[in-house]
Amino acid sequence: MTPTPEIALRLDSLAKSYGNVTAVDSIALDVHTGEFLTLLGSSGSGKSTTLMMVAGFETPTSGRILLNDRDVVGIPPHRRELGVVFQSYALFPHMSALDNVAYPLRMRGVAKQERRARAMEALEGVQLAAGAARRPSELSGGQQQRVALARALITDPRVLLMDEPLGALDKKLREHMQIELRRLHRERGVTVVYVTHDQDEALSLSDRIAVMRDGRIEQVGAPREIYAAPATRFVADFIGEATLLEGRVAGAAGDDLYDVRTTEGRVVQAASARAFAKGDAVVVMIRPEVMRLGGDGSERVGVRVVDVGYFGSELRYECRTADGATVIVRELAERDHRPVPVGQETEARWAARDSILISA
Repeated sequence: MTPTPEIALRLDSLAKSYGNVTAVDSIALDVHTGEFLTLLGSSGSGKSTTLMMVAGFETPTSGRILLNDRDVVGIPPHRRELGVVFQSYALFPHMSALDNVAYPLRMRGVAKQERRARAMEALEGVQLAAGAARRPSELSGGQQQRVALARALITDPRVLLMDEPLGALDKKLREHMQIELRRLHRERGVTVVYVTHDQDEALSLSDRIAVMRDGRIEQVGAPREIYAAPATRFVADFIGEATLLEGRVAGAAGDDLYDVRTTEGRVVQAASARAFAKGDAVVVMIRPEVMRLGGDGSERVGVRVVDVGYFGSELRYECRTADGATVIVRELAERDHRPVPVGQETEARWAARDSILISA
């Protein structure tokens, strides 16, 4: 039997309102010890407010925040045994990197020699020992981020909270820091709660993702589950790209497959482990990488190509069906492959089991 994971952080009916505006709406969430959990959502979804309540910088309107079974609501931030990393880094400009990292130990009364030794060790852990004497203005954005990370980790926090920490970095540096974060998490085993609006970042870093919308959690699951088996239409549309064909169940086709009559009048098959009844309003979701223009596949829909994008290793086609639905197809950009031109009438094809049925 799989052992029950230990709970490092539990949010119990946690809510936050500002006057008549509900920012977080009674969410419940368990964060397992040693896992990397990401709160993912667009602006206004409540993810950062949730993190700030856990950190102690916002007071919940109602609910509990349990750290190792201890309710910390009302306890000051510095007594919650948490590490916090913000997008702005919040480094002291007049201090060296070493002194910035050592500062939390200084506030705890740790002797100078010990705190400097531990700070240097922390900088070595983020591969920045060579920059120990530099001030923040003498460091790149990625180096400043690593200083902030080392400072947050130096007290061995029970949970490390990170609020959009890579948002200010350019694409290449952001991808490099994602690799660094994965390495540090793997080596240190620290429990991480990470906030971002970047779907690729969430999919790349996380053990589990909690997708938030309007202050509520839409779905919690592993990255592969969130991407391949979204629980709601919102999650299907929000995570990555997807073709969403609306229709109604025409009947069961066996082996977890259903016949669906789309609004265009075409019948396609889609898979679902959940039971549906004839007449149910549904959405058929197909990810762009499983579709082909004019290729093989038991399912098909007529489309017209409206845009072709070249992304080095792949081609992205944006197409329209007769009833105006958007169909996205991604194919490998093979050397001798000639793209289907804009305006071309063709068919998008896919295998029935590569599509997912979602309640509308």
